[in-house]
Amino acid sequence: MDAIVTKMEETLERKKSIVQIVEKRTNAIDYIRRIHEAAYYTNQKPLHWMNVAAIQKTDFDKAVDIQKRLLGWFSLGLSLAPLLSTDKGPAFVRALVQLMEEYDYHYETGTAMQGMKVLLSKKQPTHTTVNENDHIKSKIVKIGNTVIYEFLKIFNISMAKDLDYFHVVFSLLEILEQIYKKFDKETCSSKYVYEAIVKIDSRLKHQIFGFLTKEIDKIAAQIIKEQLEFTILCTSTKDRDIQQHQQIQSKLANSLSSSTSNNDKNTSYSDD
Repeated sequence: MDAIVTKMEETLERKKSIVQIVEKRTNAIDYIRRIHEAAYYTNQKPLHWMNVAAIQKTDFDKAVDIQKRLLGWFSLGLSLAPLLSTDKGPAFVRALVQLMEEYDYHYETGTAMQGMKVLLSKKQPTHTTVNENDHIKSKIVKIGNTVIYEFLKIFNISMAKDLDYFHVVFSLLEILEQIYKKFDKETCSSKYVYEAIVKIDSRLKHQIFGFLTKEIDKIAAQIIKEQLEFTILCTSTKDRDIQQHQQIQSKLANSLSSSTSNNDKNTSYSDD
């Protein structure tokens, strides 16, 4: 009886955690999207990142590290979109786990690690039937010497120069929001499915949400630095102008005093 109660409590905790994960990420997606909308649309009211700095479109355009991610994010968005038609539950989660493994391998892993993963890869695609009571595993698959992606759609790197940052980000955030809303507490609360969701969330946090947050933090810090430097420059210029004005006034006062003294002398001489 105690074992049954414990199992029920664990399931309830996993359900609560899934709800919290979905809420936290959808809130983050909404905030990041609003920051981008405020920067992109000229009719939008300025929105300050963390109440500190208003990010402009040009600030994102100049962010080199963000621009380098565009092709990968474009690929990820187009690869995620077809999964939205998959029913909620273990099969959907398994597809996401496999896609993120493929995305990591292709876009995030260095050449040496890629070689190691190929050596450990399976020679043929694995059977994709998923049971909620089984571990949900991912694996890089190859046929012969060629790596085969089950879900990842890849594109020629030459496409990167034609991609618009804001269009890619808006589309990706919209798809990710829908992906998270498919994490259903009723169909995803078994131990192994829940663990897979946590793994997916961790990867997306690292590669998308956390990365964007850090980059926007850097942009905001640079904006504040430039504003402070401008304020200091203006203050210095103002102080210099005041000092010059005071010097001019002092010279005029001295000149006037000297002139008055000479007039007094001339008056004295004329009296004599």
